[in-house]
Amino acid sequence: MCLNLRPVQAAVSAGHNVESSCCATTLTTSQGKRKLYCKHYSKCGYQKQKKFVADIWIVTHAMLFIKRPKAISQPRFLIIDESFLGTSLRGVNVKQKITIPLSDIRSQPVARRRKKDGSISMSISDTADLVAQLVPLREKLAKAIELNGIGPMKSSSLEAADLGRDDCLEAYHLERKRKKLQLILPGMSGAEADALADAVGVHNKSIDLMCVVWSELALGSCAGAWMSGRVCIEGPVDESDASGSVVRLQWAEPLHESWRSGIIHIDATLRLELVSSLLPFLRVVEDLRIETPHQRVIAVTGKSFSDSALKKDGMIREVWQRIRMVACLAAGSTLAIVPKFLEDGILKDYGPLPAHISLAHHGAITGLDAYGNVGLLIVVGRSLPSPNDAALIAGALSGDYVQPLPEGGWYDAEVVTLSDKQGMVVSMVRETHPHPLAEQVRARICDDGLIQAIGRGRGVNRTADNPLRVELWGEAVPPVEVDEFRPFHWLSKDEIALGNGIWVESAADLSALWPELGSEKAIHSAREERTSPFPYIYTHTTKGMSSGREGLAAAALSVVRAAPHLRGAEYRKAGPGTKLKLVVWDARLVPDVRAVLEKKLGTLASLEMLNEV
Repeated sequence: MCLNLRPVQAAVSAGHNVESSCCATTLTTSQGKRKLYCKHYSKCGYQKQKKFVADIWIVTHAMLFIKRPKAISQPRFLIIDESFLGTSLRGVNVKQKITIPLSDIRSQPVARRRKKDGSISMSISDTADLVAQLVPLREKLAKAIELNGIGPMKSSSLEAADLGRDDCLEAYHLERKRKKLQLILPGMSGAEADALADAVGVHNKSIDLMCVVWSELALGSCAGAWMSGRVCIEGPVDESDASGSVVRLQWAEPLHESWRSGIIHIDATLRLELVSSLLPFLRVVEDLRIETPHQRVIAVTGKSFSDSALKKDGMIREVWQRIRMVACLAAGSTLAIVPKFLEDGILKDYGPLPAHISLAHHGAITGLDAYGNVGLLIVVGRSLPSPNDAALIAGALSGDYVQPLPEGGWYDAEVVTLSDKQGMVVSMVRETHPHPLAEQVRARICDDGLIQAIGRGRGVNRTADNPLRVELWGEAVPPVEVDEFRPFHWLSKDEIALGNGIWVESAADLSALWPELGSEKAIHSAREERTSPFPYIYTHTTKGMSSGREGLAAAALSVVRAAPHLRGAEYRKAGPGTKLKLVVWDARLVPDVRAVLEKKLGTLASLEMLNEV
C-alpha cells in the first residue's frame, strides 16, 4: 500500500518505528514543535484505512510479532490461521546465521543519543554512566563464554562467571538504552533515508541481538543443569581465522504482548508440541476428520525422488516427460508440485508450459486456493530438513539444547508394511528423528507438507462429477490413506510420444514425428521389451494385453477413452501398398492432427476416426 517504500525499508533496516520515521511525526526544535508528513500522506491507503472502525481486522502472521498498530483496537480474541510458527523462527536457516563476535561483546558499548534538533551526539561523556554499569556485565558474559567453550551455553558456565539472573535482566535494560533514537524523518528522500539507515542500522541490530542473549540467559541462569538451544558458542572457521569465537543465536520470536487476548488457532496439521512453545495454554477443543470420497490417492513407489536423485543428469527431462504423459491421460488440468530447483529447471528448459499444466514448488503452496478444480495433482518428492536442522529448530522453539547427530548421521530407519484399499502390500522405509521434538519438526515439514500439497486440489469439495486424482511420487511413507500403490516404471518411447501430444502405431512414422526417440529400429527394439506400449495404464489392470494388431487397437481405443481431450483415428499415407495405421493425439496440444501428420509424413490418403462402439 505504501507509495514511497524506500524510506520504509530504510527505517526497518535501522530498527526505527516506521510510522514516526516515514509517515508523520512531531519534531521538537529550538524554534518549537513542527509536524512532519510524508508527501503521500493525504492519499495513502494505509492512513485512510486507519480512520475506519472495524469489528474484524485481517493481518499477516508477521504482524503478530511486532507492536499492534494503534488503529487496531485491542482485540477481544485473536484467530490465528495455520503455519504461523515458521514466521516466528529466527536464525535457523543455515544460509542466514545470526551471530555476534566475541570481540563485539568485549568492545566498549557506546550509546547514541538524539539532540533536540534531531542531530546525534556521539560523545562518550553522554554515556559514561551507562558504560560504567554495562561494561562489568559484558566482562562477566565474555568470561562465561570462555569458560563454556564451543557448544551450547550452559548454566554452569554462567554460575562460574558469577553471572546471575538479575545481572542478565539489568544488562538487557541497559542495552536497550543504547539504541539510537529516530534519525529518519517523514519527507526525506530515499537516498537520505538509506544513508541514515546505513549509519545506525548495524548498531541498532547489534543491540537487539544482545537483548536476545541477555533475555535467554536470564531464563537459563535459574534452570538447573541447563544447556541453551538458542545461544551457542562457535569457534573460528580455522586456525588462521583471527576473528575469534562467535555467539550464534536462533530463537522463536514470541507474540508481541500488544496482541495478547483470547486465541483461537485453526490448523489442518496441528502439532501441539510445537505450537505450545508460542501458545503455552493452547488446548485442542475440536479435532475434525473430513472424508474425501471423490479423491483417489495413488502412491508411485520403487523410485527415489529425493533432491539428490532429481539432480542427476537427465532427471529434469525424465520428470517433465512423465508429468506430461500422466497429464495427457487425466481429465481436466494438472498441477505438479515439485522441488524449487526442479521447477526452475523445467521452466528454463521447457517453458512456456502447456496451458493445462501448472507448476508449484514445495515450501510455497500452503494456503494456495487456485487449484480446486484440477483433475490431477502430482506431488514429486517432498521437503525434508536434515536431522541437525530439525534439531536446531527444535532447540529454537523449546529453548533446550537438542544434541545433533554425529557428522554424516541420518534419521533412524524402520521398514514398515503398508497396504492399499485393494489389498496390495508394499514395504517402505519410515524415517524418524531420535529426539521427540525434533521428530515433530521433521514430521511438520515433511509429512504435513505432503498433506498441505494434497490439499491444494481441495478433495474435500469434490463430487462424482468432479473427482480428483492425486499421485505421490517418492519413497516417503504416505501421510494419508492410499487407494492404490503403483510400482514405478520408466516411460516407454510410446508414452513419451503420447505425452508430447501425438502417438502413432508405425515405428518409422513415430521416429519421423519425434526424432529424439531414436530410429525405427530403436523403437522396434524398445517395443519388444514390453507387453504394452502404454504400461502406465495397462500393466496394472486385471486383464492382460492380447497379441496382434487387434490388441494394439483395443489399447489405443482405451487410451482415447481415458480423457475427453484424447482422440484416435486410423490414417493411410498416400501411395501404393500403404496400410492403415493408428494415431492417438491430445487435442489440447494438437488441434489439427492431419496438418501435423502431413507436415512430418507426407500427404495422407485417408484419416478416419476410430469406431468407439
